[in-house]
Amino acid sequence: APAASQVDAQSQCGGTVRGEPTGIRDCDAKKSPCLFDIAADPCEYRDLSETMPEMVETLTKRLDEYRATVVPPRNQPLDPESSPKLHDDEWVPWRSES
Repeated sequence: APAASQVDAQSQCGGTVRGEPTGIRDCDAKKSPCLFDIAADPCEYRDLSETMPEMVETLTKRLDEYRATVVPPRNQPLDPESSPKLHDDEWVPWRSES
């Protein structure tokens, strides 16, 4: 059986929420950063970046701090097919295991 925290973390996306259709995202991360309230919107449908620009700025600065200290991985050669730009800007498995 899954741990209690795993059960609590499960979400069902699609269908309706409080009578509103779901499944439509109102953010394009290719154009600008998106911000979601994961507790209230676990399927990331409602972008809050325009109503909370200070939070977007705070989180962007934090990401920049992390990026400044990142160490390149040395365990595998770079595979150009792994680029998120080739997969709708998402980090996903890009090759099947044979």
